[in-house]
Amino acid sequence: MKLLNTIFLSDKKFYKKVLLLALPISLQSLITIGVNMLDTIMVGTLGERELSATSLANQFINIYHIFCMGLGMGASVLVSRYWGMKEREVCVDRRFLCQSGG
Repeated sequence: MKLLNTIFLSDKKFYKKVLLLALPISLQSLITIGVNMLDTIMVGTLGERELSATSLANQFINIYHIFCMGLGMGASVLVSRYWGMKEREVCVDRRFLCQSGG
């Protein structure tokens, strides 16, 4: 047990960097969920047809959100691989391709 504590708790700088990276990502997801929920609440008083239209639009937004997250995760794997191999030019090219969508 002492070995696990020294492995996982010894590098406080690492956990601080991870927290600083994870906070904006989590906040963005919470904002997206909140906007979708407020849309549903506001339109819910208008009627059944309007509420189902809002729910349908939220599904497309969620699919797009998941697609973008997948692209970002795939790009981070490739970029970190080339960054670790010290091939900075390929890393920049890959990042540009992922950002431009091609």
